[in-house]
Amino acid sequence: MYSLLYGDLIMQLLYRVRPYEAVAGSANELYDQLMVDARSRICTINRKGFYKMCQHTVDAFDALPLTHDREKPRVGVVGEILVKFHPTANNELVKVIEAEGCEANVPGLVDFFLFGMTNAINTNKELGTKLKSRISHMAGIKLVQGLRGPINTMLEKSDRFEPYPDIFELAKKAEQILSLCNTMGEGWLLTAEMCDLIDTGTPNIVCAQPFACLPNHVVGKAVIKRLRQMHPESNIVAVDYDPGASEVNQLNRIKLMISVAKENYKNGISSGTASSPADFRLENEFDPVTHEATMPYTGRDRYGMDSIVNEGADRSSCGVGHGAGPFIFPTSSLPPLNVPKKRQG
Repeated sequence: MYSLLYGDLIMQLLYRVRPYEAVAGSANELYDQLMVDARSRICTINRKGFYKMCQHTVDAFDALPLTHDREKPRVGVVGEILVKFHPTANNELVKVIEAEGCEANVPGLVDFFLFGMTNAINTNKELGTKLKSRISHMAGIKLVQGLRGPINTMLEKSDRFEPYPDIFELAKKAEQILSLCNTMGEGWLLTAEMCDLIDTGTPNIVCAQPFACLPNHVVGKAVIKRLRQMHPESNIVAVDYDPGASEVNQLNRIKLMISVAKENYKNGISSGTASSPADFRLENEFDPVTHEATMPYTGRDRYGMDSIVNEGADRSSCGVGHGAGPFIFPTSSLPPLNVPKKRQG
């Protein structure tokens, strides 16, 4: 458990300061030094020593000399758990983001395990779960969050870093878009991470997914349109990673999203009208999904289904919700249809 907590911590600290380091390579050098020390101690360390090591790590990155801090757009990375974290699987996605002049923001791995433990609690109303499972899973959640609590305190007291979100707060954000019964693969956590990134000033997001990964398409790619309805400032691109996929196509999609994000970020800063990241409206004019005819979301209808504004739709026909009238089969076409039957008979 200490390894997971420390891995999330040092990853977050490194990605936060590396794009702004005053001396090239200083962040990686500090990271290497701290990792050598952590590897030699993590297997035998006690709780007091662990938190002392975490505090030293936060202080070291907090004191690293930076230049032009927070003057770059932030790009979040979400997606399938392997492709999201493994640099070989995502073709060094974080390095690509930083090379394009942006700051990478990658949610941690511990939340994935917390997400798995919350499922018995979140799905009880719809699916029914055992009381024993809910109690044991809640105990596990409190244990993990209790271990992460002191680290959150360290991050809150620092000058540069932000604490981790609560897993149940993430669930509330995801519940606005899809059911929490979506538990396959990364499930609702992927959607929740995108919502949290947008809410905390990272509206540019790369959703990395393996080719033909159905769960990831349902909770990742499929919710992008709804996120754009709810958060017009969001700028999200879904990228498929597969051995047979074209790396050039992947890079083009990422660079196009980043170029638009940088332009809008620059315009927002220069005009002096943007007081926070949520004030920016990021829109990719070359993305066909952005300019689709999107009907405004109005909640749920009396049948409990999603309702959208669609004037002129005939809801008594098979064209429900799509503006299509009833299909009438013309009687004039019946005789020609009977001709082949006569020839066969």
